[in-house]
Amino acid sequence: HLVRFLRARAFNPSKALDLVRADLTWREERGIHRFADMAPEDVLGCDHSLMEHYLPTYIGASDKQGRPVVISKQGDFVVDSVLMHIPVENLHAYHVWQQEQVGRRLREQSVACGARVSQIVAVVDMKNWHLGLMTRQAMDFVKEQVRTDNVYYAERAGTAFLINVPYVFSLCWNLIKPLLDKATNDKIKIFSSEVYWKPALAELIDPSELPKEYG
Repeated sequence: HLVRFLRARAFNPSKALDLVRADLTWREERGIHRFADMAPEDVLGCDHSLMEHYLPTYIGASDKQGRPVVISKQGDFVVDSVLMHIPVENLHAYHVWQQEQVGRRLREQSVACGARVSQIVAVVDMKNWHLGLMTRQAMDFVKEQVRTDNVYYAERAGTAFLINVPYVFSLCWNLIKPLLDKATNDKIKIFSSEVYWKPALAELIDPSELPKEYG
């Protein structure tokens, strides 16, 4: 836990300590320790199938180093439509809930591997994304999600693949990229076609570990 914050702040002890304090305060004030054991319906305030429809997410595979693989279909995520059914604060809470589930998976993998596993491989599928999804509400949500991850879940991603990325996404990416620190940006690999991303994934993850459409 402490090493993760040290990595996030280039091993500057003072800056890392500031992150640790912020994290502990946030967890105490928000009761984050409860999230891992909560049902998603209790976090969302509605049936979980709604989010499974708008933002399918798969957490189950592991890469060749034992790191959990998290796949999310962000290209199908219509934030404005979701916000018609779920309050924005619940949507942010759901993101935290997902991160806490990932934390539990990391602990399980550490036990299974007999060594500390502290990072994941993120696969973000941008198929179907279009400029109509780049609304003010969507961008505000993404910015808050990035802020949460930068502060409270820093250095969790070991490698991130953005796949099936349409050309027009570059407009959105130009707004998101400056929100990420250099270390995070350096871990992100962007691919437009499966001709390129399938071999890249196969270098890190045995195809048999992945859902059929990705393996």
